[in-house]
Amino acid sequence: MMSIVDVAKQIDSGEIAPLYIFFGEERLLIDETVGLLREKIVQDQNVDFNFETFDLNEQPVQLAIEAAETYPFIGDKRLVVAHGASFLSSVKEKDKVEHDLEALEAYVQNPAPYSVLVMTVFHPKLDERKKIVRHLKNKAVVAEACPLKPKELIPWLMERAKGRKVVLAEDAAALLHQFVGGELRTLDNELAKMASFVGQGGTITSDVVQKLAAETAAQNVFQLINEVAEQNISKALHALDHLLERNEEPVKIVFLLARQFRLMYEARCLIKKGCSERELGRLMGVHPYVAKLALQQGKPFRLEELALLLDKLADLDYEMKTGQVDKQLALQLFILQSINNKGVPVS
Repeated sequence: MMSIVDVAKQIDSGEIAPLYIFFGEERLLIDETVGLLREKIVQDQNVDFNFETFDLNEQPVQLAIEAAETYPFIGDKRLVVAHGASFLSSVKEKDKVEHDLEALEAYVQNPAPYSVLVMTVFHPKLDERKKIVRHLKNKAVVAEACPLKPKELIPWLMERAKGRKVVLAEDAAALLHQFVGGELRTLDNELAKMASFVGQGGTITSDVVQKLAAETAAQNVFQLINEVAEQNISKALHALDHLLERNEEPVKIVFLLARQFRLMYEARCLIKKGCSERELGRLMGVHPYVAKLALQQGKPFRLEELALLLDKLADLDYEMKTGQVDKQLALQLFILQSINNKGVPVS
């Protein structure tokens, strides 16, 4: 089994197989690899004749097979893309259509040399207990489109920025990831917006990210913690109210608060043990800029305060999930107690 990124490199070099299975949660990678196949196989003037797509949630797989068995018109090859082959995964869905898996198995044994058939599965795993999946793994190029790891994501973002003819600073890429998360299409949309703002040849800095990143719960929690650190009750409660008005689930807010306070605590602990700021990111398992922000954000707190806040958040998470508290009121009380119980800031 291969990574879809590696398969895309093969396709770009002209190494094209007759049968592909693309599966995984990163639909952007799947869509772009299909787009690359279309670019390599089908000439623009023949796209209406030699490129077909099917939705297997609504159409039987045998229609896609029939299309793949049809000779190309004018061009050398046809590209047939069948999206949503959920029957290859273990996900149980209501069957709207009846798929002829025997016909698919027969095609897999002898795919048409003049066609490329692609089947996509937007689920994290294939069900290898199924006979058809085992046959496909033996005969087809099976590629996984899994979420990128943080160490892969930052270079990916910076490379995408180059494609838009802008520079994305590394610390800005790390901050964008922290605020927006790891979903590639959302990140790419945010990147496009920022590239348009700075213009060709411009640089997307962390200030640009903070100014333009679409409002997210992580970003708002980051600001909420800043207000707590500065002991600004009114602004902290306003930031919390803003999160709740956006219908963010209180349990999710608690999770995000705990995640950020934990980063702050880890950074402060490591510095106290003699770790240099340069080593923080590696030891914490995050990007160096994220570690630097956590260290800066945690400076107004004593270690004992951060540990106490983490304990309170763990208790709050349990009380919310077991229905022991009014979630909104409990969050407000936590913010008030966090500010009222804070000691004198330390340098």
